[in-house]
Amino acid sequence: MTQTWGLKGLPSFYYALSKGDFTPLAQAALSFRRGQIGSLMPWMTICASGASEERYRRIKREAGQSLLGDAVNFPFPEICSSLGKPNLGRGFRAPVRSAVPVLFVSGTLDGRTPVEQAQEVQRGFHTANIWWWKELVTDSISFTSSRSKKKSCWIF
Repeated sequence: MTQTWGLKGLPSFYYALSKGDFTPLAQAALSFRRGQIGSLMPWMTICASGASEERYRRIKREAGQSLLGDAVNFPFPEICSSLGKPNLGRGFRAPVRSAVPVLFVSGTLDGRTPVEQAQEVQRGFHTANIWWWKELVTDSISFTSSRSKKKSCWIF
């Protein structure tokens, strides 16, 4: 599954699998294998940013309780060893402190930046606001279709 495939296709994808039809899985795997990875810069950035050992332990613990396991992070962190294991270290991951006004936007279906992570980062920003919408999705369809939400962001 690719990032653009998104949540919309999951119900039909898993329904087919539950009925013994693994065609969607085979098509997704073939597409992934044949696809181009593009620039290695984003891959190196993710590897170098990394996570603390505590965070990796939490990821493994929560993946064991998750329906999709650690699929959202695939192929990280395992791919990092193939890229030389770049690591910017603890200092890079230290909490950011700032008095600059910041608006954090997150949604309940956002697997990359869930509300809890936005709240964690928000602690270092004294003038931060956090807005979240239950229906905000990663492809921004719901978010951008709301005139009042767009207006709120522009006002900020």
